[in-house]
Amino acid sequence: MIPIDSSPGCVDLLIDRHVRAGRGDHTALLESGTGDRRSLSYRELQQRTLAVAQELNVRLAGSRSQQRIALVGSATLENIVYWLGAMRAGHLPFTVHPGLPLDHYEGLWEDFDPALVLADRTAAPVDAAEDMTTVEALAAAAAKGPLAEVSDLAADLDRRPALVLATSGSTGRPKLCVHSHRAFWAFERNVSRASWDIRPGDRVLASTGPFFSFGLQGLHVPLSRGATAVTLPEWQQHTDFLDVIEAESVSVFLAVPTLYHLLMSRAARPYRLEALRLSLSAGERLPPVIRERWQAWSGSQMLDSVGTTETFAPYLSEVVAAGALSEVAAGALSEVPADALSATAAGAAPEVTVTPALQRVGGFHYTETPHGGGGAFSLSISGGCLMLGYLAPASGGLLQEAVTPFDTRDLFNRDEAGLHFVSRDSERIKVAGHWVSPQELEEFLLADRRVIKAAALPLETAEGLTRLRAYVVADTRGYSSAALVNDLMKRIREQLHPRAAPGPHRAGRGYRHHPQRQDTPAGTARPGGAAGGQGRCGAGPLVVHAVNSVTKAHSHRFQGKAKKRRTSRANSSFFNAVPGPVAKRSVTELAAWTARAGSARWTGRGPRPGAGWRLPAYE
Repeated sequence: MIPIDSSPGCVDLLIDRHVRAGRGDHTALLESGTGDRRSLSYRELQQRTLAVAQELNVRLAGSRSQQRIALVGSATLENIVYWLGAMRAGHLPFTVHPGLPLDHYEGLWEDFDPALVLADRTAAPVDAAEDMTTVEALAAAAAKGPLAEVSDLAADLDRRPALVLATSGSTGRPKLCVHSHRAFWAFERNVSRASWDIRPGDRVLASTGPFFSFGLQGLHVPLSRGATAVTLPEWQQHTDFLDVIEAESVSVFLAVPTLYHLLMSRAARPYRLEALRLSLSAGERLPPVIRERWQAWSGSQMLDSVGTTETFAPYLSEVVAAGALSEVAAGALSEVPADALSATAAGAAPEVTVTPALQRVGGFHYTETPHGGGGAFSLSISGGCLMLGYLAPASGGLLQEAVTPFDTRDLFNRDEAGLHFVSRDSERIKVAGHWVSPQELEEFLLADRRVIKAAALPLETAEGLTRLRAYVVADTRGYSSAALVNDLMKRIREQLHPRAAPGPHRAGRGYRHHPQRQDTPAGTARPGGAAGGQGRCGAGPLVVHAVNSVTKAHSHRFQGKAKKRRTSRANSSFFNAVPGPVAKRSVTELAAWTARAGSARWTGRGPRPGAGWRLPAYE
């Protein structure tokens, strides 16, 4: 264990050096939304962070040692200024989600032990939290302070703690990862500049807040390059992001694949997206079909990346390729193609273009460990932006040093182009004697344009055999659900079934930061008036179920990690239908219908629906 002893360094990278370079009047932060549009230039941001540093010294009774400060809020100007000001003052900020249950905050405070808790206007009431001073009020108190220039050599050696980020808690209790000032400089050099080609003229918008590593990238990535970070802290509906991209001429957008899909399916009007040149994807697996449709719809190049909270930066990323997409004509409008989500002829498989490959990121050191058959291997990481360690609770300010190499537990395949994500180590299973990835089956199903959403998860039969169950949400206009299921099962047997193709049929594409199986409610009784019919798919190693939908897909996510479920072979095949048409039904209405069906019409086949299901984050 090592003692915490930090001093600011990365704030020079994110703010001060741009002011010294004569770019002080360039817009650094732009907050958009339903209220007033607010912005700060780099010079104003420098002044506000200096004011915050002085204010924190007063709030902390003049303490000169590093103190732990919890910042509860979204991507508001106040929360960003306090995050940067805390680092400038040499303290250790922890950015926290503003909408957690109270008991979650209590658990985080037990581990973090903050000396001060501050909250912005978006935060729910939190015990002992004090309000952040508005940036308008800070302007009157802004004062100059020591602004020593940090050399590249000093920055590269600066392993002092800078901030804390919490993991998602997918393996249990969230862990608090401590990252260094050096990590920001390494990220700028090896990712923002070398892989993503972020430019000073860019306007960068992230779809989530700074309490997630990917959301924080929407701030420090543009700031490190002298660009503009655009924020939308209080969005009301998904298309608000499209409105901001259009209105603020956003050129780089960060979002999870689910949101990219929803933006296309829910766009109610054409959008002018000619300024958008780069779309960054992370947080979950990126299906090739989502990439192809978004690139065609938006005219931007999409890049996928693989990383964890512990690595801070992606340790694998696709790289900007000049001329990868044809330029969008000036003034072009983005509309969903008429056939983008519509059904193809039964049995027809759309063309799938070659997916770009992931590349290693500079600074990291890699160790490959073979896993099973088919050439898959796992990666362990050291160096680069890897965290300093986990913050030990009630330890008197000590860190538990990171064990290196850090096991990512992600599996990959390699071809001549680079690396391709297969699955998480914990999700790869043996079916009929062959290694199978649930994500591989999801990708295969999504290649059919009739399938809007797909999810796969392992289950265990009463005999102790492992089977893979898949769920699809589809647009079934013009044919029956039974026909879709039969067609998909035929193609699986011919192209993907372990007996037809030993080992992985093809390398999985994309990235799942923290795996979560998106699932449709199982065991729902089919009401008499529901569209569709019984989908018979047998009791073999691979099983497919369909949920009927007319023009929009609505799904539920299984609460917690995907768990093996015991079921009998005789009951392993059934069809679930939600009442149609569902085009005008809200997710809440569908959830209520599922719960009613589960209590009143449950047939006893499969797990009871309703209980244990929650709405996905972007549904």
